[in-house]
Amino acid sequence: MPMVLPDILNPDYQRARGDAARDAGDWLAAAKCYSRYLRFRRRDAGIWVQLGNVLKECGRFQQSERAYLRAMRLGLNDSDLHLQLGHLSKVRGQAGSARHHYLTAIRRQPMSVDAFEELVKMGLEAEANTILLTERKTGEEPGEMLIFDVSDLIYYVGHHDNLSGIQRVQCCIIQAIVKYGLKPLDQIGFISFNRRSNGFMMLDRTRFLAWLDDLSLPPEQRCVPFDVAEAREGRIFPMGPLAAFIQPERTTLVLLGAAWVTPDYPTKIANLKRLFSARFVMVFHDFIPIFAKETCDQGTVEVFKEFIDQILPITDVALCVSRNTRDDLHRYCANAGICAPPALVTRLGSGFHEFFPEVSDRSALPVPAGRRGTPYVLFVSTIEGRKNHQYLFDVWDELARRGVDTPRILCVGRLGWRAEPAIIKLIETDYLGGKVEIREDVSDIELKALYEGALFTVYPSIYEGWGLPVSESLANGKVCVLADRTSLPEVAGEFGVYVPLDDPAAAADVVAELLSRPGELARREEAIREKFQHTSWRIVAEVALQGCTLARTNPVRSALPTVRAAVEYPVRSLRMSTQGLMGSAMMDALEQAHAALILPGSVKSAHKVSGLLCRNSDWYAPEDWGSWARARKARVQFAVEASEFDGEDEVLIYLALRFLEPALPATVRITLSGCGRSHRQQVRTEEAMMVWPVHARDFGSAIASDSDRLALELQLEIVGMDASVEAACRTMDSRELVFGLRSFCIVKGSDTVQRLRIAERQGYRSTVGMGEA
Repeated sequence: MPMVLPDILNPDYQRARGDAARDAGDWLAAAKCYSRYLRFRRRDAGIWVQLGNVLKECGRFQQSERAYLRAMRLGLNDSDLHLQLGHLSKVRGQAGSARHHYLTAIRRQPMSVDAFEELVKMGLEAEANTILLTERKTGEEPGEMLIFDVSDLIYYVGHHDNLSGIQRVQCCIIQAIVKYGLKPLDQIGFISFNRRSNGFMMLDRTRFLAWLDDLSLPPEQRCVPFDVAEAREGRIFPMGPLAAFIQPERTTLVLLGAAWVTPDYPTKIANLKRLFSARFVMVFHDFIPIFAKETCDQGTVEVFKEFIDQILPITDVALCVSRNTRDDLHRYCANAGICAPPALVTRLGSGFHEFFPEVSDRSALPVPAGRRGTPYVLFVSTIEGRKNHQYLFDVWDELARRGVDTPRILCVGRLGWRAEPAIIKLIETDYLGGKVEIREDVSDIELKALYEGALFTVYPSIYEGWGLPVSESLANGKVCVLADRTSLPEVAGEFGVYVPLDDPAAAADVVAELLSRPGELARREEAIREKFQHTSWRIVAEVALQGCTLARTNPVRSALPTVRAAVEYPVRSLRMSTQGLMGSAMMDALEQAHAALILPGSVKSAHKVSGLLCRNSDWYAPEDWGSWARARKARVQFAVEASEFDGEDEVLIYLALRFLEPALPATVRITLSGCGRSHRQQVRTEEAMMVWPVHARDFGSAIASDSDRLALELQLEIVGMDASVEAACRTMDSRELVFGLRSFCIVKGSDTVQRLRIAERQGYRSTVGMGEA
């Protein structure tokens, strides 16, 4: 019989116990078991790495390092080993060593999402991207790439089971492109913004498309697994960093959803455009927070305007869902002094049945309330102020006063913002005497049955970008009574029954006519069935692809703002909340929002936008004073007009900075990339001004761009800061802040008037440090 080893001498048993202890988070027990295993299998490099991992978790850093180095001496030198050495160096406060190992990790494996995330957190995204772009394997390159940002879809599914209108729109456009073969699959990619690392990542295309198919099914039938918590962070199906995949100068970024709720989104897109020489195409669903702001909360209005002011200048082609939305875009650009991007009207599909399967067995449809003997009209919409439920209830009141036997109103949708007046009316009138019913979270199957059982549908919305419930009603062969404004006549055309929103009595006349003449209602339904032209999602997708082609053939709209001499560029939030303020208080708030920090006077809105777009990914989202740097090193990128400066001109660069108190005194080094020029200055106050004289000829040796403009990059770095100072800063803010930028400007040395005005404004004597070669 073979000899049976006792467990203490059985290496396989010890390894299995070590794995189990590791999985249970019992680091010390795992370390003991792995150590026993390695007494017998000393050349197992992989287990030396595992031993290093659990020792690191135990806080035994020296022993952990010895285990990792032993694995390296055994010939293991892969990405994961350097990732773990990077983690070890990070927890020991050895930033230089962590940087080396994380960069080595992505050299060994460009798909290492974890290593890339750590480099982003350290403010080293630019170095990481340079490595990925220069060391990527060459081979047969695909053609023009379309990269779809699906971040908001992923965030949404992390919080909701059923998709909303905008999420369904982007699903259908993507599905149409893929399933109708409108673009080769190897020329399509998908990205998501990883909120944890503050960077975009490429998604696994196969897994994402399978997930998209799965989302079209009812929640109880879905079978593609994903981590809901990770979806809320934008981290499902990760494939790797963008720079490992994107084709510079041959990539178009496409936004089909609603990313205006993502903080600092325009800056993120501007950086991708600069880094990859990419184009950007975006779907504009509506301008409701601009032109119907009374129907939105103040916060939504402020966030949307901040987004739209920054995204429009860098959008290469706008895809508008309706002519009305296109006209709104042009109207807003004209009012704001923004050069409008080229715009195409896509329209939207008539329904979602192309990619959200309907029930094939009609007997499987649930029986709606109307077929149980009580007729009803259907109102499919979020219950909010803009959708105008209150108006519809007033119309029903008017009909009741006339003695009309009205059908029930079946409202299908979630409760939204400013629904209170309509809900209060329902409560006070016992739901109009039992005439109103509200249903939330209705499935696609149930909604189909409700359309079939309805007398007709209603949609008296005050303002729409398109009006999906209207096209869905017509696609189901149902007459829709709707408002005669914004985009709705585009959707319904000759098949709509229009009512004036300023005259409920006139609307009551229209509804009473429909109710009293069932033959007329039947005639209208017959006309819809015979003549209504359904819009397929294939047609919508083809127009979207035309927009992408237009973006590639037109001159690119630069994502690099032009900075003018003697003009100040703040980097603070654009939001100006005057809610609840009146008189002098409101005036003070507006003046403060436009106040200059360096030059006398105020700052124009366009210059505030340019200042924000000068920041790269090294900065946190702007606050009301400016922007914090994510690490000890951060950059701003901009262009200057070559004709504005003579080569021998002295140029002064002014920077208004902010520091956390524990970081002081701090030594700041500014570098003008491309010319080898830098400048050091010590700062002793929390709010400080730096002034650096350079010559315009240094601009010419910086990063060359086109013939008319020179692209510059200023890098700000805190040097000589020890770990204890960083620890003190962390006690004040968990983001590990050290310094931030408030505003900047450049002034010609010959402009003595401006220089004197700045000196008078600041009330200090600036000390210029010694430049470094």
